[in-house]
Amino acid sequence: MLGMRKKSDVDHAFAQVEAIGRSQAMIEFNLYGTIIKANRNFLAVMGYGPDEITGKHHSMFVPGSERDTPGYREFWSNLRRGDFQSARYKRVRKDGSPIWIQASYNPVFDKSGKPISVLKLATEITAEKIRAMEDAGRHERADRSNQEISGRATRSKPRQMNQGVRLLHGVCSRSLASIAAGAALIALGAARGRRSPEHYAARDDFVVSGVFLR
Repeated sequence: MLGMRKKSDVDHAFAQVEAIGRSQAMIEFNLYGTIIKANRNFLAVMGYGPDEITGKHHSMFVPGSERDTPGYREFWSNLRRGDFQSARYKRVRKDGSPIWIQASYNPVFDKSGKPISVLKLATEITAEKIRAMEDAGRHERADRSNQEISGRATRSKPRQMNQGVRLLHGVCSRSLASIAAGAALIALGAARGRRSPEHYAARDDFVVSGVFLR
């Protein structure tokens, strides 16, 4: 009876795996990353036939810049310890084109709880990732443009202020010069006895510019 129940559990587990395999890309590795087998979905997504990958290492799907890195070695070291791994990964198809996947690497354990292999389940998200990167690029360009506009506005303010100060200085200088010239004319006229200072001060047609207007 117990044996029959165990067999039923095993059959149920395999049925679950097969059901998942019909909708997702699935591949199995040994604990060191060597490929044991892959389902049709995985082969179709990556562009390989089964004979092209069986017995090869997982690194054949990894971008060249990541293969010989501490992070990649640690990735497999964690799986050998039985640690589950899940994230979005960039991988490479047979034709060299990049592909993005949402994947989980699931250690498979024997009866004693010891890891014996790794089962990977994956879904392609390349189109979604490209849209996200394009959106991020647009936001970055918009932010950069706003910063440039803000920088130009900030730089123009000191120039405008300087121009305003120079204009005000010129007006003040001309006004002071005109007042001084007017005072000199009044003093000169008074000295010559033509008009008294009070005469010039009382006139409403005297302009500070130093000339008389009629």
